[in-house]
Amino acid sequence: MSDAMDFTRGFCFAYGGPAISGIFKSKFEDFIVEEELGYELSGEGEHLYLYIEKKDQNTGYIQQRLAQYYAVPMKSVSYCGLKDRQAVTRQWFSVHLPGKKNDEVEGFNDELTTVLKHHRHNRKLRLGAHKHNRFIIVLRDIQGDRERAEQQLHRIANDGVPNYFGSQRFGRDRGNLALACDLFAGRHLKKRLRSIAISSARSYVFNCVLDERIKRHNWDQWLDGDVVSLSGCNSFFVPPTMDAQLAQRLTEHDVHLTAPLWGRGELPSKGEPAAIESQVGQEFAGLTQGLETIGLDQQRRAMRMSVADLAWQFEDDCLSLSFNLASGCFATALLREVIKADKPL
Repeated sequence: MSDAMDFTRGFCFAYGGPAISGIFKSKFEDFIVEEELGYELSGEGEHLYLYIEKKDQNTGYIQQRLAQYYAVPMKSVSYCGLKDRQAVTRQWFSVHLPGKKNDEVEGFNDELTTVLKHHRHNRKLRLGAHKHNRFIIVLRDIQGDRERAEQQLHRIANDGVPNYFGSQRFGRDRGNLALACDLFAGRHLKKRLRSIAISSARSYVFNCVLDERIKRHNWDQWLDGDVVSLSGCNSFFVPPTMDAQLAQRLTEHDVHLTAPLWGRGELPSKGEPAAIESQVGQEFAGLTQGLETIGLDQQRRAMRMSVADLAWQFEDDCLSLSFNLASGCFATALLREVIKADKPL
C-alpha cells in the first residue's frame, strides 16, 4: 500500500522560504522548552506532581524512571506532552501514589535530571493539559539575508505561521507512514506503535490539506464553506457567511480556519474547502480509509499557529529566539519559515 502513495511531498512555505541558514541544536542549551501548566495545584491529593528539568533523555525514559523510583506501574505516571531528547526541557509529570506519603525526590536527581519543584494534587496530569510551552532557541553560524529574516519574523509575530505537524511526527525518512500503511493492511502492532502509526497518518493528511491551501494563497483567508475553530479549544462551527464581526475575530486570532484530522463521517466543510479536503483524501485513500476503518471520528485542527511573545536578536553569528506556543504546536513550524537548518526541522 505504501508503494501506491507518495510520502516525499515537501510542504510549502507561507513567507517565501527561509532567508537565512544556520546550525540547529549544536548543544543541548541551544533548545530550551518549558511547560506552563496554567492552573494552580491544590497541595494535597493522591497525585505527586514533579516539574523536572532533563537533558539528553526523552519523556518516555523519564516516565520509566519515575515508575521504578516510586515502585508503581508505568500507567501510574502521566505527563502533558512528549518533549525533545536533544534539548533542555522542563516539564510536568504526575505519579499516582494512593495511600503513600513518599514525596522524597532528592534521590531521583542526577547529572542530567533535576526535580525543580513538586506538589500534591487531587487529579492526574492529562495529556495536553498545559496552557503553553515557552521556547528559548539559539541558532548558530547564521548566514544569509538578515533583513528579510527580520521581515519574516515581524510577519510571524503579527500573522502566525502554518500549523504544520513537525517532521518528528513522521519518523526518520517518514517511516511512520509506512508503519501506518502496514497497520491499515492488517498487521498487528503493539499499542505504542499503533498509536504512533495512527497519529502519523492523521498528521500527514492534515499537513497535505494545509499545503494545498498555502499553494492557493488562502490558508489564512476565509472561503465560503470553511470550518472555524475557537482559539484554545477543540469546538468548531461552519459560519453561513463571513460577517464583519467574525472577520475581526479572525484577524485578532480569536478564531482560526481549520483542516481535517481525518476520521469517520462526512466532512463538515462545504464548497471549495471541502473540494480541496476531498481531493487530498482521495490522493491518500490508503490512509484516510484506514483511519475511518479503525473507528476514528472526524476532528479539526487550526491551520494557523499563533505565536505569542515572540522576541529575537541577532548577535555576531547567532540568532536568539523566544516565544510561547499553545499545547500541540511545533516550534519547528516557526523555525522552518525563517531558517534553513543543518538538520531536518
